[in-house]
Amino acid sequence: MRPPRVAMVHGPGPPREDGVADYVAHLLEALDAAGTNAVGVPVRPAAPGRWAAATVAAARTLRQLRPDLVH
Repeated sequence: MRPPRVAMVHGPGPPREDGVADYVAHLLEALDAAGTNAVGVPVRPAAPGRWAAATVAAARTLRQLRPDLVH
């Protein structure tokens, strides 16, 4: 049986500056250590106010990854 594939959607901030991104980075490390194939998928707008485009880009990434679980 293959390990589950997990995609963790998170905001644009770098882990050293954003508490949520820091939490996601630690969670990804823990999932990897437990044998789970986990990847972060950031929602990063290219410019202020471009959240809709960034969300669409993240959704496209998720479709390409075909994870078993999205968090």
